[in-house]
Amino acid sequence: MLAGARIKIIDVVDIWPDVLPFPRNVKRSLSPIFAVWKWFFKSAVAKADMVMAVSDTFADEAAIYANEQVSVKRFYIGQKRLESEAPKQTIFTIAYVGNLGRLYDFDTLLDVLAEETLCNKVQLYVIGKGNREEWLVAELRRRKLHYRSWGVVFEPTRLADILRSCHVGFNGYINTTAAFSYKAATYFAAGLPIINSMKGDLQHLVTEHGLGENYEGGNRKQLRDCILQFMRNGTTDMAANCERFFTLHLESSKIRADMKDFISVKFDARRRFGGGSYDVGEGIK
Repeated sequence: MLAGARIKIIDVVDIWPDVLPFPRNVKRSLSPIFAVWKWFFKSAVAKADMVMAVSDTFADEAAIYANEQVSVKRFYIGQKRLESEAPKQTIFTIAYVGNLGRLYDFDTLLDVLAEETLCNKVQLYVIGKGNREEWLVAELRRRKLHYRSWGVVFEPTRLADILRSCHVGFNGYINTTAAFSYKAATYFAAGLPIINSMKGDLQHLVTEHGLGENYEGGNRKQLRDCILQFMRNGTTDMAANCERFFTLHLESSKIRADMKDFISVKFDARRRFGGGSYDVGEGIK
């Protein structure tokens, strides 16, 4: 409990409208409206005592509008490890988990998988639901691609069995400025390297830590080269890198401990200088 003045904490998981995939001409023409929309984010951050963000990109953006006394820290999206002894599929398998919507680069992926060099050598596992689900399944069938659609899978043991049997995870986006995705954290929790087109933190982490391959969203040649690179070199080394990165930066127990320490510093300072009693632990499960 907090007695006396309350500490205001902002948790930045998205910055709207920045992360929305509007075409450049739309952003330009609607810039006055977008400026008002962005004002709510700026105002909230300016009033905060603490800012937590899911990426360095968002943390740096928030710091621009924060007051001088604010504490800002990045916490990547925590997950529980997805453990399974499931063997890998005999055919090279790409996993996609999450929403089946219009933000994701399915058109490019299907075009590449349908090419002669890959069409009978790769399969796609689709886990999720969304407004493009019927279109996606119809296209996979029309192009005679190898695939399996699992629907929504909430049960961790089953999800682990599916993902651990795959070779890589697909984190392909179209025109987004988000910097770290829930699906990437899920892939890493299962030890899967990623095929990634998201900019910001994730793009740099993939390169610096050997967590997969980057491509430019919509670029068929780059995506084809990424897949062929995985198939030629194997995924064992990158999978080990993903396991290591997950342990150091994404495991939920570590995130909770780091977050508790971060919040406690501010609470302790407020207690010393402003009085009151605080119990941080009860609020962080």
